[in-house]
Amino acid sequence: MELSPKQQAVNEIKRANQVLILGHQKPEGDQLGSMLALKIALEKINKKVDVVVSDKIDNLYNFLPGIKNIKNKYRHSNEKILKIDTKKVPIKGMKWQKEDDFLNIYLDAEKNLKFEFIEIENGPTKPDLIIIINTTDIEKIDQVYDKNTELFFEVPIINIDFHPGNEYFGSINLIDLTATSSAEILVSLFESLGIKIDSPDLATNLLSGIIYNTQSFRNQNTTPKSLTVAAQLLATGANQQEIVSNFYKKKPVTLLKLWGEMLENINLDKTHRFAWTKIDSSNDDSVSREDIFGAADDLLTNTPEADVVLILYRGSEENDLVFGKLKGSKNKEVLSISKLFGGGGTTFDAYFEYKDNDLERAEKNILKLIADFWQNDDTKEKQNLWDVIEKEDINKKNTKTAPVEKPDLVNKRSLGEDEKESDPNKNDAIEEALKSISIATKGQTKKGFTPIREIIDQKKQGLPERDQKDEGVPIDIFDEGEDE
Repeated sequence: MELSPKQQAVNEIKRANQVLILGHQKPEGDQLGSMLALKIALEKINKKVDVVVSDKIDNLYNFLPGIKNIKNKYRHSNEKILKIDTKKVPIKGMKWQKEDDFLNIYLDAEKNLKFEFIEIENGPTKPDLIIIINTTDIEKIDQVYDKNTELFFEVPIINIDFHPGNEYFGSINLIDLTATSSAEILVSLFESLGIKIDSPDLATNLLSGIIYNTQSFRNQNTTPKSLTVAAQLLATGANQQEIVSNFYKKKPVTLLKLWGEMLENINLDKTHRFAWTKIDSSNDDSVSREDIFGAADDLLTNTPEADVVLILYRGSEENDLVFGKLKGSKNKEVLSISKLFGGGGTTFDAYFEYKDNDLERAEKNILKLIADFWQNDDTKEKQNLWDVIEKEDINKKNTKTAPVEKPDLVNKRSLGEDEKESDPNKNDAIEEALKSISIATKGQTKKGFTPIREIIDQKKQGLPERDQKDEGVPIDIFDEGEDE
C-alpha cells in the first residue's frame, strides 16, 4: 500500500540528522511562526536544525519565540574551525605562515593561551533534508536556492503548504488545501511524529501562524478544525494576547495616517462590487508592505458595497515594484485575478507584484487587465466603469487629448450608472475622473489574455500557446487516519 504524503514526510524526517528549513522570500506571519515551531519540535527529537531567512524580517515579528535563532545566510562545507575564547584571551592581531609540514599561527595576545581556551569544530555540513514552508513554487524560494541550486537536486525536499496554486515541486508534497495555514498542517505532522506540543513557545509560534492567516478568525477560511486546534494550543500555554497585541494593536501614527489616506481615496465599481485604493510610501521607510496590507481586511469590512478589495502599494524597500493585495468575500474568489500578474495566495486572500516605478501608471494598466478579465461577465445592459475605459481608449487613438489633471476620486460614492443618469453634470465629472484610469497597456489584447506563467508552462510541455486548457490544480490532501 502506497504511503500518504504525511507518512512519507514522517519517515524522511526520522531518517534525517541535519535539517534545513526555508520559506518564501518576503516572509510573513504564518511562515515565520511555522518555521520556528518546526525548529523547536525537531530539536525535541534530537535533530540539528537551521532556519534561514535571507530577506529582512519585519520588526512586527520580534515577539515570536526563537526569532533571534533565524540565520540570514547559509553555507555548508567540510572545513575545520579553530575557535579561541577571546573573552579569556583577548587577541589584538593574527598572522599565519606555512612552514614545511606545519601551519604556524602567530597571535598578538597579552595572556598565555591555554588548551582549555581552544576548540576545534567541524564546519556546517550539508543537510540530509530540506523542508520548505508556505511556498508555492521554486521561483519564490528564499535566496538560498539561487546560491545553492545544486543542493536542491541532491537532498530530499518536503514541501509543506496549503495554497491551491502550489506546484508540487518537492520530493514529498504535504499539501492540505483544507487547512487555514501551514501551522495547522504542522500540528497534525507533529502528532504523527510523536512530538507533544507541551511548551508555550512551540504553541505560541503555531497559534501565531493560524491567527495571522485567519485574521484572528475573522476570515472566511476559518474552519471548525482551525478553532479546535487553536483551543488546544491555548490550553498548552500559547500567548494569544501577545500575538493579537503585536499583530493588531501596535500601529505607529505614521501607519494610521496612511490607512486614513487609503480609506479617503477608496474607489468603487458597483457593477462588479469591486473597491480599490492605492498608497505610495516610497519616501517613508517607517512602514512596511505588511503594515499596509494589514488594512485590507478593515477595508473589506468597512466597505459593505464591495465583495472584492484591491490595495496597490509602492514602498521604499523596492520602489520599482507595485505590490497588489486582493481580498474577497461572499464567495468572490480573487486568486484568478492575482494569477493574471503571476501572483498567488489563497481563494479569498491573494497578492501579486507589478513591475513599474510609477504607481499612477501601474494602477491604470492593472485595472485595464482586470477589466478585460471580467469582460465576459458584463451584462451589457447598462454602461459601467469598464465600458467607459474601453471607449476612452478608442477616443485617445483618434483624437489628441489635452493633459488631464489628477481627478478627485475622493467622493465616497459609486461610479455606477444610476447616479450618472440622474444628473448630467455628475456624468461629466465621472467621465473626467475615468480618464485617469483609461490608459490601456499598449499591445495588450482585450480577450484571451494568457498569463506569462501559463505560456512558459505550455512551452515546457511542447504545446501551442492558448491550446492548453486549464485542468485545475491537483488535490493532494493527506488523510489523517492513515497513520494510525
